[in-house]
Amino acid sequence: MKPSSSMSSTPWAGSLRSGRFPAGRRPTPEEVFSSTVDCHGVVAWWPDDDRDWLHPYDQPLAEDYIPSDRVWRRFRGAGEFSLLTHGELNFRARMRLWRIVPTPRFWVHDWVEVRSDHRRRTPYIGRIVDVRWNAPRQRHEFWVERRGGISVQRCLASQLEPRRAVDPHFRTSMWRIWPASGGDESLELET
Repeated sequence: MKPSSSMSSTPWAGSLRSGRFPAGRRPTPEEVFSSTVDCHGVVAWWPDDDRDWLHPYDQPLAEDYIPSDRVWRRFRGAGEFSLLTHGELNFRARMRLWRIVPTPRFWVHDWVEVRSDHRRRTPYIGRIVDVRWNAPRQRHEFWVERRGGISVQRCLASQLEPRRAVDPHFRTSMWRIWPASGGDESLELET
C-alpha cells in the first residue's frame, strides 16, 4: 500500500496528514479532542458502501491505512468524531467496526533494545516504527528499525526493553508500510 499521489496534490483538503485545519478555517467544537488516550484498537473491517463514519476531509488518508491490523490510539472528541492516531498518522472517525485491544507496552517512536534471545541474534537499540495486533495469537507485534533504517525486524514485547533516545534527531519515515501480521509466513515469529 502506498499513499495516493492525489492526496498530496490537493492543498485544499483538510486532511490531518498535511495539517490540522485547512487555511482560513478555525476548529469547531467537533474538532476538540481529549488530551488523554481513551483506548487502543484496530479497524479490521470496512463497512460496505459506507464512508459516513469517516470525516470527509480524512477519507483519502483513512482509505490508505484501513482496514488493517495496525493499532490506533483513540482520543474522544467533543462532537461525533474521535481522533485516531498511529505515530504521525491521524484521522477523524466515528467508532464503527472498532475492536478494542489491550494497551501495548511500547508505542510508535519509542526507543527499545532488542534482546539477544539466547544469542540467536545480536542485541541492538532501535526505534519502533509500527505496532500491529496479531488477532489469532492475541498479542502485539512491534516493528523495530535499526538506526539509519538499515533493517526492520518484527518483535514481541517480551523481546524488547525500553531505552532512552540515543540521537534525538533520528526520525523514521511515516510512509514506510510494513506487511500485515500473518500475511507472509516467512515473517512469522518463533515463540
